[in-house]
Amino acid sequence: MSGMDLGRYRRNPVVLDTHDRFSAGSVIGKASVKVVDRQLEATITFASTARAEETWQLVKGGFLRAL
Repeated sequence: MSGMDLGRYRRNPVVLDTHDRFSAGSVIGKASVKVVDRQLEATITFASTARAEETWQLVKGGFLRAL
């Protein structure tokens, strides 16, 4: 991870649902990313949309543990 270049991602740090990069409706948030102890760490801010809220509720409830 120490050689990872996050510059391109940081210019457009979107979080997508189902990796669908062709639909703006797939954007559920944005992420701040960094490498910590050789691991990639992301802090996600969820968007104010129904799709993002549904995903956030699954995360908050412990039903969805990874994105």
